[in-house]
Amino acid sequence: MVTKWANVHVADHSFGLLDDGELPVESGSWSNGLIKVMDVGALIYTGIDRGYVRLMLDLTAQPPAQVDAGPWDEIVEVSITSDEGNLRIDSFEQGPPDDLPLLSTEGPGSYRVRVHARGRDLKYDMVSNDPVEHYLLIIWPAEASPEVILRATDRCGASLRTSAANDVAWPQSQLASAEDPEEQRRARARQNILDAMRRSPDSDS
Repeated sequence: MVTKWANVHVADHSFGLLDDGELPVESGSWSNGLIKVMDVGALIYTGIDRGYVRLMLDLTAQPPAQVDAGPWDEIVEVSITSDEGNLRIDSFEQGPPDDLPLLSTEGPGSYRVRVHARGRDLKYDMVSNDPVEHYLLIIWPAEASPEVILRATDRCGASLRTSAANDVAWPQSQLASAEDPEEQRRARARQNILDAMRRSPDSDS
């Protein structure tokens, strides 16, 4: 097992698990509230809009024996694909952090990723260079299988899941005519989360 911690730069509410640095053009879906799987690689949705989050990687040959919810707000498990065998954490503007290892430990193929997140509600839509969000990614080679939501408790994830469900109901003609459907989805998701946080009795806003 390889375990490594690092601070990762975030831009536009996300960082990536990208294969050879490529960002596929398809939009994917935030329907699980945490990670958007693409044809190759994936994106992880953060609470902060820009800044840094704290990330721990566990690269292992076998799946963990059990799920440890511990302090985590959200846990989602998905399968992702690496065509080039060069799957890495990518911060978009700054590229892959130098101190994090290659994720595709067995070259091209399918990998299982269990994503843990906490702290996404603390500074939602803000800039934070002092990490308040923490992520744990456990990754191992495995055949593709359906995604599983193992824990879902933060407002950020709940609103993303609601927004994604509403997007499914949109008429295709509306989606086709929108100038930038992906940006419209992101804007709706952001507004839904902000509205939910304002309604929450324990919100600071």
